[in-house]
Amino acid sequence: MPDPLPDRPAELVFVYGTYRRSASNEARMKGVACISQAMIRGRLLKVGGLPVLVVEPEAETWVRGDLFRTDGLELEAFREYEGLVGEAVDGRPCRLMTATVYPNNVPESGRNVKLWAWTEPMTGAEAIPSGDWLEAEYPGSPPLFTLVACACAGAMPVGIFVCAIVRQNQLIGGAALLMALLAPFAGWVAHRFARRRRERWNLIRTLVAVALWIECVSVVILVFSLIHALTQGVF
Repeated sequence: MPDPLPDRPAELVFVYGTYRRSASNEARMKGVACISQAMIRGRLLKVGGLPVLVVEPEAETWVRGDLFRTDGLELEAFREYEGLVGEAVDGRPCRLMTATVYPNNVPESGRNVKLWAWTEPMTGAEAIPSGDWLEAEYPGSPPLFTLVACACAGAMPVGIFVCAIVRQNQLIGGAALLMALLAPFAGWVAHRFARRRRERWNLIRTLVAVALWIECVSVVILVFSLIHALTQGVF
């Protein structure tokens, strides 16, 4: 059940850059409740390697981000971390303002929340057409961890097959069984890193995630069955 939106818009902050979930500075939001994904009308720019939001209520383009519930102390901590002096960051005009964003990326669900926005034209800015900072920060990394997750998903049936054909060799059979039991969980770890890096091969990664989930459930059922059988044998 998703966390319902509170009725106090001053406590909601729209985050569109490096503080987003899965972005490079997401640790700064640790312990802050994330309500939902959201979007706002405007343009997302890149200046000096950092995201810049220009709010344009009548724009046809959207900027995507996350909606967090914060308090006054957290807002001051963000202000200090970003080096916000008055209404400027590094000499550029920036201020904390209230604007309409759309939770859950639904255009009919507008809410007034707080956000940091640049208020004057930026020189030397690079436009981010997608409006999604995550795509700019992680532009489709090579599928390294996706390949690892694929290998782990295939390791379980391979391990079971090896166990079946080398029954006489307990050492090899035991190693193969251990590989079959642990591989799905190692695959989940690799899958998490792949998502974090926003690697390519999204469809393959989704299919692998389904296979890993089935394998993990199978391993858990098998382990509990073995424990039950052992306890029945002992008692």
